[in-house]
Amino acid sequence: MPSQWEMLAVLLFGYEALGLEFATLLATVRPDLADILEDEQVHVGFFEKELRAILAGGESGAQQAREAARTWWKKLPRTVDRYLGDPSLAPYRTELRHHILSVIQERFIALGLLPAGQAGR
Repeated sequence: MPSQWEMLAVLLFGYEALGLEFATLLATVRPDLADILEDEQVHVGFFEKELRAILAGGESGAQQAREAARTWWKKLPRTVDRYLGDPSLAPYRTELRHHILSVIQERFIALGLLPAGQAGR
């Protein structure tokens, strides 16, 4: 079982990355809300830095972070489906879902939280 900090850092990074994707969409349709996007970029950057430190800090912490990431990743598709559940998004749902999951997966792989061949979108 991951320690609380490794698990918390992964969860917060994941949800911030998800928030960043929605903020990106929001800023596209509402440029006046670009400040939200900037905030999310800062938050994601902070947790990327923290997770790099965890992953470089020792095998135990790295393993715990990767375990937490695998667990979180399994739950993400259902979360994204709930977030995209509004009927107004129906025409875009499939494309948005694929895009959001792909971008977040790339972030997790780039950090070393998930293996490059991770499936299960």
